[in-house]
Amino acid sequence: MQLKYDVYIPKYVNNSLAPIILLHSMLETKKTWLHIAPEIIKFTGRKAYAIDARNHGESPWTDEYSIDAMTNDLEEFLLQHKINKIILVGHSIGGKVAIQYTFRKPQSVEKLIIEDSTPRNFIKGGGRSVTLGLNMLKN
Repeated sequence: MQLKYDVYIPKYVNNSLAPIILLHSMLETKKTWLHIAPEIIKFTGRKAYAIDARNHGESPWTDEYSIDAMTNDLEEFLLQHKINKIILVGHSIGGKVAIQYTFRKPQSVEKLIIEDSTPRNFIKGGGRSVTLGLNMLKN
């Protein structure tokens, strides 16, 4: 799926640093990050990509709508753009996608930042496994 996105590039970008991927909440769009992304890139010196998830904003719409599908879309986006290492920032449902992607490809995630999302009920058995995994990512 060809997801639509906005890319934010700092005045002095350090291309050796992993870019930041910004994932919005349900019913929002990449425009959620419109005011904060410029501050993030100024502070970090990293590129940032704000992505419209499927069935949101300008990205394609489909009958399939799930965390798995959105995680697959993120993986495809990163392959299309030849991005190997990332910092993931996920808000709400974007946080759930970020968590699932991190479990799939932990070697490609430099940092994981989840905002206003809970791993509870994310996988069978509640959030204990996810919480444990997230704690291991701190090290």
